[in-house]
Amino acid sequence: MYRRFFELHDLMKKEYESILTENTQLKKRLREIEDKQEHILMDLDKSRHCIRDMQNYIASLRRMPEKHGAERPAERDRGVERKDMPCLKMGHDWVVEGVPLINVSLLHSFNLGCVPAMVVLSDNQRFLGFTTDLCSYVIRLEDRSMHQLSNASQSIERVPFDAPNGASRELGTLVAICENAMYTYESDSVLRKWSLDTFKLESASGPEKLCAMQQRDNELYVMGSTFVKRVQDGHAVHGVSNAEDRQLCMATCKHKGGMLIFTGTHLGKVLCYDMSTGSVREHAIHTKDVLSVAVSACSSYLVTGSADETIFLLKVQSDTLSVVFGPVSFGDTVVNVCFLDAFVIASGTDNVVRFFDKEMKSVERLVGHGEPVHSVGVVGGMMVSASGDGRVRIWSVCQ
Repeated sequence: MYRRFFELHDLMKKEYESILTENTQLKKRLREIEDKQEHILMDLDKSRHCIRDMQNYIASLRRMPEKHGAERPAERDRGVERKDMPCLKMGHDWVVEGVPLINVSLLHSFNLGCVPAMVVLSDNQRFLGFTTDLCSYVIRLEDRSMHQLSNASQSIERVPFDAPNGASRELGTLVAICENAMYTYESDSVLRKWSLDTFKLESASGPEKLCAMQQRDNELYVMGSTFVKRVQDGHAVHGVSNAEDRQLCMATCKHKGGMLIFTGTHLGKVLCYDMSTGSVREHAIHTKDVLSVAVSACSSYLVTGSADETIFLLKVQSDTLSVVFGPVSFGDTVVNVCFLDAFVIASGTDNVVRFFDKEMKSVERLVGHGEPVHSVGVVGGMMVSASGDGRVRIWSVCQ
């Protein structure tokens, strides 16, 4: 009996020593893996710096003055490019930094040869519309054909794109696309409706000073400095009572059967218009200009971006707003915000587009445009971005 006991004891002792030896080897292997991982991360960081340097160098070349008589790259490349690319992690045009939660692939790249003031993608993802200092254009994505929408207002004095504060602020050019029509608003303060079948002018109204416009369910809503209006029936609601304040941006949504319109103002306020009742509720959110507002697809959340370099995520409850997260520091003037499912997309003046998760933590950065990205929008699973470098890109985005 005792002999059996000692035999089992010796066997267990050998097994224990074997486990200790194996554990020591595993720890050693783990340290080797951690060392390799550290070296890989260091190499990756060096690669990112090299890519940034290359992108900055390319951007500086684009901004170099051209020799007299030389063909301009913007004119030589004017038109539509087609790029079929795999999921971009460290890609051709943009670099995705951070946690790879979102797959981004480039579908179309357009070299417009000029700086677009505003760019929109139609809900059916068939048309891309944009305005410039001279006129408006529409691109049919099926055959990648570009159509110029010419009007008779050629005698109007135009502001060049290198003017102070940029063309979009000087000209106030706007564009919106409904199912079968595209609306444009240029510096002559005339709202025009164009057929997307014939690309001909259907009607024109005005002049009227407008600051923004957006379509919802094939109804066009426009915003002035103190009012919002539904174009189809002319129903207008006035909301800004302070003479020192004015509206800068707008977003529309259907909420509990009614139409709500949110606007951001110069004094950092967000106004909520109930178009069915005509009521307006004012919310003090930011300390400086509210430059962009957007509503989630479920119409339950509103995101705002401001010149005070912060972002707010707000809960929509009828005509009232409650803060979910904010202020979230962006570190730069927030020029544009929008939603991608549960993610918030924001861009500023630093050529970078940032993705935030549902807790408003920055999870990814898209780097690549040579100039600030002043327009970002999402329709379905497609994202459109436009920059001062004269390029518009359409991306496929999914989680």
